[in-house]
Amino acid sequence: MRRARLLRVGALAVAAIASAAADAPKAFELADVHPADPASAWALAAMREPTLSARNGQLRGGRYEIRSAALVDLISVAFSIDPVKLIGGPAWLDTARFDVIAKVPAGATAADLPVMLQALLIERFHLATHPDMRPFPEAVLTAGPRPLLKATEGGAESGCKRTTPAPEAGLTCRNLTMAQFVQTLPQMAGDYFQGNRLLDQTQLRGAFDFSLHWAPRRTFVAAGTGGVSLASAIEKQLGLILAVRDVREAALVVDKVDETPTANAPNVPQLLPPEPLAFEVAVIKPSAPATEKNVRIGGRVEIQGVTLKSLIKLAWDIEDLDAIDNDELLIGAPAFSESVRYDIVARPPATGPADIAALKLMLRALLVDRFGLKTHVETRTVSVLALVASKPQLQRAEPRSRPGCRNIPAAGPAAVTVFSVRCRNTTMAQLAPKLQAFGGPYVPNPVIDATGLQGAFDFTFSWSPLHLVDNSTTEPNGGITIVEALDKQLGIKLKPQKSALPVIVIDRLNATPTDN
Repeated sequence: MRRARLLRVGALAVAAIASAAADAPKAFELADVHPADPASAWALAAMREPTLSARNGQLRGGRYEIRSAALVDLISVAFSIDPVKLIGGPAWLDTARFDVIAKVPAGATAADLPVMLQALLIERFHLATHPDMRPFPEAVLTAGPRPLLKATEGGAESGCKRTTPAPEAGLTCRNLTMAQFVQTLPQMAGDYFQGNRLLDQTQLRGAFDFSLHWAPRRTFVAAGTGGVSLASAIEKQLGLILAVRDVREAALVVDKVDETPTANAPNVPQLLPPEPLAFEVAVIKPSAPATEKNVRIGGRVEIQGVTLKSLIKLAWDIEDLDAIDNDELLIGAPAFSESVRYDIVARPPATGPADIAALKLMLRALLVDRFGLKTHVETRTVSVLALVASKPQLQRAEPRSRPGCRNIPAAGPAAVTVFSVRCRNTTMAQLAPKLQAFGGPYVPNPVIDATGLQGAFDFTFSWSPLHLVDNSTTEPNGGITIVEALDKQLGIKLKPQKSALPVIVIDRLNATPTDN
């Protein structure tokens, strides 16, 4: 019965896609598919990407481009599915990376891309899939024994308003259904959900009027013993239960896929010349004295109050604002590069790629063009943090699982723990380069694997951001650093040591930029 229902669901989904795409282009006009350069900016960014998340690529000027994309990225985009809900397939599905550059038919839009990408994967990788249902951890709202909700009377406008100034948090909601509430709460209490959604399993019908007050996680330490966590507030004030549970949800199973795509047609690379990785226009000026540091990299680059040294480290992907400095990975920066700050507004070409890795390459080109920057790469001995085995508490991986880590809702009653990551079929060598992105200020140096542990493991670890860890010895609040979490929960430690790594060496840098 369940199998028949799944097949019906799958057939309906396929029919919906086919109906929506009836008048849309069915395939790219031509496509260049080739293994990605492992030393490219896109590949390095993907290696450090902490969690499993699809990289969507860009459609600009009749050209679709996605760089250093694992097969899991391409399949997730093609089927519009969360990559964590892509099941099965070989282990290399997350590690073998490809560049896809395709010519899109005239008149095609971004909405047409999934169908065309599906066709490309079937033709070039012989991809075969089927739908299924699998359990996934989700934050779930259920009704307690005595819900404390008042049914709405009259036709009040539906919605929620913030009612409590910082550092407390509060909502007053009117004429709100539970379906609306689970959509609203993750937006209003984002530091408890960290991008995860909330599901409604209360089975409560109708609309309600209610108020809710809690202590945000970012101020829980300051709230002291009077602080009320979100889960406690929901239970005491609304009579509802907020917990993490496994929920059966739609998944996509990979039945077959080739690691090597079929060959490109002759002359395809010549028909798809690479776009110049340079900004169309850029304005650089010294920052005003009171300018605060701010970096926004999206459709364009907007930077305020940043030194040249920080700009170089940002462009070479060795700095994450002030959270990760990696000073020893940049050699020869002159003194002025750490004192004078600049504002930059730069716009990429309308027909060029605009993902973050491409924009950072454009920033490199800008520094070369306007500040005369010249660099080379050397191997130097630098400070690192070595991941070493203490008393490993790691479960051998289920070999059929694909490697990858996912940010999941933090389970348990702890009010302070914020980040919780579940990794599957992951080696210590795969975990090590991700720990800086996970840990931020806890992990000031690059991490190398020195555990000596062979093979892959399944594990979960949880920790708190720095500002929520109470260092008081009298009344600890339960916060835990990522270093403590690795030791206590996984039995592996981070220890400072020296190691040889590639570094960027500055050969030349001008103190002032050329004119705008």
